[in-house]
Amino acid sequence: MTWKIHRFDSVTSTMDVAKDLLAQEPSEPYIVLAKQQEQGRGRHQRSWSSPLGNFYASLVVSVDDLSIAPLFSYVTALALYGAVEQLTKAHSSLTLKWPNDLLLDSKKAGGILLEVETTSKGLKLIIGVGVNLKSHPLDTPYEATNLSVHGFDVTPEDLLEKFCMFFDHWRNTLEAQGFLPLREEWLKRRDPAHDHLILKGYEHGSKTSIQGRFHDLDEKGYLVLVCEDQGEETLKKFSAGDVFFS
Repeated sequence: MTWKIHRFDSVTSTMDVAKDLLAQEPSEPYIVLAKQQEQGRGRHQRSWSSPLGNFYASLVVSVDDLSIAPLFSYVTALALYGAVEQLTKAHSSLTLKWPNDLLLDSKKAGGILLEVETTSKGLKLIIGVGVNLKSHPLDTPYEATNLSVHGFDVTPEDLLEKFCMFFDHWRNTLEAQGFLPLREEWLKRRDPAHDHLILKGYEHGSKTSIQGRFHDLDEKGYLVLVCEDQGEETLKKFSAGDVFFS
């Protein structure tokens, strides 16, 4: 797959620029890459610290079916893991945390954001990717880190090249074989030492917090937890939420 790269020194956010470019109907797939963001954002409209030196990109791809869109979280996570692992050889300390975080020594080093746009030419998926290469924020709900702290010297251009290669591989795998191979590979890359989880989210406009033990991913990529309900263990599935280790 040939990617068109739109490079910028500074943007409000790569997600905003990628969305604006959709109106101009550029050739696909394309990537917006910026050296810094003035208003970078993560999931739930959280601010994403975006100083110089880190990796900020948004990809735009077409999807045929809305139900497939969430699975691109796994395509992207596996691609990000593969790219960083190949550049750092940090296999033993790299893990993935559901639904879309890259961890280094159990601290957040990267994240993913998915947004779907309906256009005259069909459904378009905008995938935001941020990786802490040189610095990381301190005031975050989940402890963060960066690659440089661990002795890894990776540039945004280095990461972009490897990431595109792995993204193409996992996207082709999803389209040819379905989600099962991605599910198996994601499970190999999660941290088995952290099975006891706290899932925080929203339900009917109110904050929720659920504790459980990791059990599996289902065929749709939902998180399956073993939860206690009135003294009995039950399996519960979740399509979204923020996971913390307990």
